[in-house]
Amino acid sequence: KKKRIYFYIIFLIFLSSVFNFEVKKSFNNIFQIKKIDYTNNELDIKIEQYLNRNIFTLDKKEITSLINTYPVLNSFKINKVYPSTLKVNLIETKPIVKLYVNGKKYYIGENGKIFSYKNKDLDLPIIKGYVEIDRINKFLEILKASSLNFTKIDYLVYQPSNRWDILLKDNTVLKLPIKFNFDSIKTFDFILNENKFKKKVIDLRIKNKLIISNE
Repeated sequence: KKKRIYFYIIFLIFLSSVFNFEVKKSFNNIFQIKKIDYTNNELDIKIEQYLNRNIFTLDKKEITSLINTYPVLNSFKINKVYPSTLKVNLIETKPIVKLYVNGKKYYIGENGKIFSYKNKDLDLPIIKGYVEIDRINKFLEILKASSLNFTKIDYLVYQPSNRWDILLKDNTVLKLPIKFNFDSIKTFDFILNENKFKKKVIDLRIKNKLIISNE
């Protein structure tokens, strides 16, 4: 009798384990990611490696780290649609200038990152001169605080003396001082909005002096 009782107990434990295993397996199958919907497929950004992963065990930091490797993105949002779908909303950064490195065209976006497009050639101000990305971004932040419309800029030229020249499409040239900063914007805006300065070379390199020529 004792042997028979032990046998039944072991058998019941076995059946219970098998049942639990099957329930767990079925639960995991239901909540496996089977579909990923993108709101912006033009960016050609995919996270298909998360297919068949359990939707509950997704690591937010891991996905964020992956998507942040795409400098063309400004931001993104991922929603879990239970039981098995991810909705990925990708928001592209706005390109504001372009530059050429070793003959290859790149763009700098509002997010301050450099990226390239396969089949796009946007009409944007061109950066000329060798300059680090941090210095470019700092300069662009100052310009964005001014009244200057970026669509009117032809070139932004970084000079070896660590200052910038701005060449507008109407042939106006602005030679900026080395210490061009947010405090300079008021004078800068006044010059931009004066018609008598159009198509002139405006030299602001000397402090408290404005030199205008027809060069």
